[in-house]
Amino acid sequence: MASYEDFLAEELKRIGSLESRNTAIGESITIYHRRIKEETFVRLDGLIGTLELELIEKSLITAFAHHDFPSAMNSFYYSLLARIIRLHNTPRGTSACAAGMKDVLLALLVNNKTLLHWMSQYYLPFFEQIGGRAWYQKPYTYHHLCLMVRLALQQDWPLLAHFCREALAAPVPSKNKSYVTDYRFFMALATQDEALLQQHFAEIAKPKFFLKRQTSDFGEWSILGSYMACYPMLYFKLAQMAGYALTPPSIPWFPEALLPPTPAFIPRYEGLEFLEAFDLFKPFDDGLYPSLPYSLVPLTPRPIGQPPVTFVQVQHAIKGAETLK
Repeated sequence: MASYEDFLAEELKRIGSLESRNTAIGESITIYHRRIKEETFVRLDGLIGTLELELIEKSLITAFAHHDFPSAMNSFYYSLLARIIRLHNTPRGTSACAAGMKDVLLALLVNNKTLLHWMSQYYLPFFEQIGGRAWYQKPYTYHHLCLMVRLALQQDWPLLAHFCREALAAPVPSKNKSYVTDYRFFMALATQDEALLQQHFAEIAKPKFFLKRQTSDFGEWSILGSYMACYPMLYFKLAQMAGYALTPPSIPWFPEALLPPTPAFIPRYEGLEFLEAFDLFKPFDDGLYPSLPYSLVPLTPRPIGQPPVTFVQVQHAIKGAETLK
């Protein structure tokens, strides 16, 4: 079996050099400025998606080939702007609308308050039936864990504990037995049990636990999963945001440079001003604000110290809107 270092070298070779990524990003920027003169912003969704991927790849090369993690955070920041813009552009009711764990992990790594706030307020996947199934309401599924991650990001501890209790009391599907540990981790986080939090995190941080899952979760970790322990890093950062200093695992998938919170920085990327100009907090453009759940992103970030809109408040808002139909 190839070592992590050999595997990493192969992956970096596959996505190319930093120069090739810079060239690709430059070409995408040029195409954008040419097409925006004749086409609507929404019609450029495919181009914005390509740019998002190119920025992520540049970040990975910068971090893992050149060991320049601060510069990598800058590119990750702009990839998240592109991602949020795509969430505004994508037709509702499709799985592409879902901002899943990858987006939350990148926001936590970048440690930008505006992006974290946006991610904590985005509720679309948790209320719509995507593909005809209420995925996010079913315990022991990847989608239900996405909901736990979002509640942990929002730090809605009572509701997080409620969902965890329900899951831990429910029958456990044989193919997803490992999810029990995730729910125990989130329960410990919600109930502020630091000893159990560390215990369950240590289990999640074992390669045999996370490597198999990172290749099976709907392609969520198809890029990042080759470079880092995505589940452990995500959970480590959620606990860190809540004030806990978990003991990190001594494995190569857990880079020490990513462990401290990223210091605040002013993002800069020449040519990507059009991403910065997009109003992330505007209502989703469907003319139905605020009657639908995906229109409940606030217009502006909440003032410091003011709690976020809670999951229950959103549920009440949706039920109220449904009575008007």
